[in-house]
Amino acid sequence: MRPLRFRVWSFDRKEMLYPSQVEVPGRHPELLELMQFTGLVDRHGKEIYEGDIVRADNHNAGQDNQEYSSEVIWGQELARYCLLDQECRCGCFNDLVDMGVEVIGNIYENPDLLEAK
Repeated sequence: MRPLRFRVWSFDRKEMLYPSQVEVPGRHPELLELMQFTGLVDRHGKEIYEGDIVRADNHNAGQDNQEYSSEVIWGQELARYCLLDQECRCGCFNDLVDMGVEVIGNIYENPDLLEAK
């Protein structure tokens, strides 16, 4: 079974907090965004969380070698983690992790990584 781990984006402090840094008493929950560990790691061994931005390419899928960046989200309809592309479509996350994605940032600290090229 995968370990249940979380991290939190603090809107007031403008930083990512990990369990040992989160001081719940006195905090306003509306100022925090909870993100869960997916149970998967990127090609460098870095843990992948909801809200991460990953770089992937589709050359292993038999398509043109195209590199792209996507946000990791929980796909409620699919009941699994997905990659949200620029057209707001959800792709199969586990297959792409097997092809070697890389965490390059997250939606709070690096939103510019998702801007259309």
